[in-house]
Amino acid sequence: MKARHILVAVAGGSGSGKSSVVSEAMRTIGTEVCLIDQDSYFHSMGDGSGNFDVPHAIDHALLSEHITKLKSGQSIAKPRYSFSSHQRSAETDLLQPAPIIVLEGLFSYWDEKVRAACDLKILIDAPPDLRFIRRLQRDLRERQRTMDSVIAQYLQTVRPMHEKYSGVMREQADLILMNDGELAAPVASMIAAVHRLGGNQSASVAAY
Repeated sequence: MKARHILVAVAGGSGSGKSSVVSEAMRTIGTEVCLIDQDSYFHSMGDGSGNFDVPHAIDHALLSEHITKLKSGQSIAKPRYSFSSHQRSAETDLLQPAPIIVLEGLFSYWDEKVRAACDLKILIDAPPDLRFIRRLQRDLRERQRTMDSVIAQYLQTVRPMHEKYSGVMREQADLILMNDGELAAPVASMIAAVHRLGGNQSASVAAY
């Protein structure tokens, strides 16, 4: 019998803590999980002045192709994206499929083809002030940004685009998890939802 690969897509606004929830859930589940981060699929942005917070900033065509390959048991050459140069690198990373494939990103299940491939769609949410603080800390620590540039980008694109698109992502979600405190609760809920998939090809899970 052909091995089945389950696709779990995790979305959420910038600073919602989706990466932290996913990382802890994957660590708990173990080696049967592979991660495909949507951030690797940004189109090259030239000088970085483009809008990163809209769906068309993502190369959904390539992402859909790679999801199809992973779900069929094939490895992919996942692109690398540099947030310091705002360019996609010529180098790639080999990603092997696993029984559980986790797709994590701002618009992880926005694309119709990707959404159709999902077995479970999760939205991670958090209050606006907490999301901004987390984003500020991350960009200063990991992306060599200045405080002024982070604040300007948040006001000009991040906040208005979240207000524009987050409702759509929420409507498409099977499961909504609040991440405004300890990670234990959203992580446990995500793991339980993945386990509930069992042998089903799809899932419709009530919001936690």
